Amino acid sequence: TGIPFAYVRKQPRSRGDRACVEGDIKPGAKVALVDDLMTSAASKQAFIENLDREGYQTTAIVVIWEGVPRDSPGATWLHKRGFAPVKLFTWLELAEGLNRYGFIPDELYPFYVDFIEHREAWEKPGKKWREYVAVLERFKRPVPEELRRWLAST
Repeated sequence: TGIPFAYVRKQPRSRGDRACVEGDIKPGAKVALVDDLMTSAASKQAFIENLDREGYQTTAIVVIWEGVPRDSPGATWLHKRGFAPVKLFTWLELAEGLNRYGFIPDELYPFYVDFIEHREAWEKPGKKWREYVAVLERFKRPVPEELRRWLAST
């Protein structure tokens, strides 16, 4: 393509030159960090810190989809640094698309939306999870054993 490319590691290699950046770009270059997803922004922070340390100038972040809570430490760090990640779609848009094309059935879709919009309410076993399992069972869908054990533990 003629477009310079480099691979950025969160941790330096354990052997060799211990570089975090490998590829055909040179220190001082302006770079766009491209990644598949962003859920906490912590890895993007690590990547950018490594790029900074090795002399690169990160000018943009591009992700396929993101679901970072705006008040997460990683998102706060990115905002303070002036980054506004470019994303192709959000968690909610992903769920909408998966529902539209039949990958998330209509009877389960409201649970996905509620989980996305009120994640903290789903962090512990409780009413929401029990309702979700009841719908899975009503429509004869599999319930993961780990979920059953987790719900039984309370």
